Amino acid sequence: MIKDEIHKLMYETRQLLEQQEYTDTTILYVLENAKDINQSISGICNKDYEIYEVTLKDKEIKYLYEWDYNVDQYVFYYLEKEYNIGYISMDFHGAIWRDIGELDIEEIEYKVGLQKYLKYCKENNIDKTIIDKETKSDVPDIMEYYDEQTNYIKMGNGLVEMSKEKYQQEKEINYIAFCLGYDLINNMLSESEVSECDLCYDFCDYLARKFIETNYYKNKLKSTYDNLQEWLDENKDIIKSEFLQYNAIDYKIIMETTKRKDIPIALVEITGGQPNSYVIAFNYKVTDKKTEWDYGYYYDKDFNKAKEDFEKVKAGGNLIDTFKDEETRNKEMPRNMKKFEKIKKKMEKIIENDDSDYEYKLECVLIDKKNIKKSYGIAMDNNDVAIVDMSGEIEPVKDGEYNFDIGEDFILPHLEIGKMEIAYMSMNIHYGIWQEIDRYYPKDTDYKKGVQMYLRYCKENNITKEVIDKGINNTITPDVMRYFQEKNTKNKNREER
Repeated sequence: MIKDEIHKLMYETRQLLEQQEYTDTTILYVLENAKDINQSISGICNKDYEIYEVTLKDKEIKYLYEWDYNVDQYVFYYLEKEYNIGYISMDFHGAIWRDIGELDIEEIEYKVGLQKYLKYCKENNIDKTIIDKETKSDVPDIMEYYDEQTNYIKMGNGLVEMSKEKYQQEKEINYIAFCLGYDLINNMLSESEVSECDLCYDFCDYLARKFIETNYYKNKLKSTYDNLQEWLDENKDIIKSEFLQYNAIDYKIIMETTKRKDIPIALVEITGGQPNSYVIAFNYKVTDKKTEWDYGYYYDKDFNKAKEDFEKVKAGGNLIDTFKDEETRNKEMPRNMKKFEKIKKKMEKIIENDDSDYEYKLECVLIDKKNIKKSYGIAMDNNDVAIVDMSGEIEPVKDGEYNFDIGEDFILPHLEIGKMEIAYMSMNIHYGIWQEIDRYYPKDTDYKKGVQMYLRYCKENNITKEVIDKGINNTITPDVMRYFQEKNTKNKNREER
């Protein structure tokens, strides 16, 4: 039986559709927001099979492009958040079952959301037989994917419901995070320039979840506390580098360490480039500000080769002949990163020598793929914007020419046509673009491909909502990665090459 609240939502949805002159529509589903019923979402379809998303609180009806729509992004995504299923039509059940049946289950990104949906089906006797009978079709049976032991969390009526296994795990994680924050890494946290309580808690929670996946935690011969202490002692440089990267202080993460004749060596991931790159770093050290080293062997984005060579180092091998092509070998920086860094420093120097009244800061660098001299930077002083070009000029954007849509005006058009690539981008610019995507995509943007190329850059460089939030003092960033279509951008990249 549908709850009264859901009946009310469906009634109000139909009223809104009539007011805005949407005719011949059918409600496909209602996703109930457990925190605020008015934030609930409805999916509707018209006679031409066009799908719209309705948010009653904002009285918003958003068209969902057929090429963009999939149940993973628009249903399972919400189910992993604070949404529960209020209603799903039998026809839409059939559509979901057909979609899932056509996919490799590993392609589903929001697997907990899928499990919540299958649990709903189980509890409401929705199965292949019922769907086939009601819709006169033959859908694949996807209940084989249902896992009753899946760790799920459900919120409703001010209560949190979770499986027993999930409760025990969360209890253990909270204990480990407490030990970390108040004892074992308290000095590192308190002495850092980023010592806000919520950031420190988030990092401790991250470490706790990482620790319970290790063999240290599984050692039943010692207490959890002693195992945790041993894990920290043996991985202190890795953890410190993660802390710097987690809080956007540095962008290098130590993945593994070893020693040769008392010289510390690390396999390092550099997360500030496009895409991430890897280096075997010799005589490295981790300071309070950054991870650095005397010299290294750089592998650009070839992780497999970097890992293979690091194993060779651990076994006592020599890397002097590891690169077949002498030009590829560079003990300072891979060529693309070296080029990007050189251009960035040049633009920062131009800004430093600027004698205007503005106090510009370089926020973004775009590299022209065909003509390096046409590359440019975006500099800002609060709301004042200027373009920095390679000739040394700083050109302020005139009043009325800048509408504060930094992505739509300066970045996405170039990514759309494949003319430029991002060499550097501050968290402030990322935040602005994520707001734009949330506001305009997909219906009101002119640069859908540009958005997809930008989101691919974010995916490859670990730019997430959490990273942006932390990078600009815990501002709440809308999560737009649900719009990312990996297959489309892969095909686009192949065409460009």
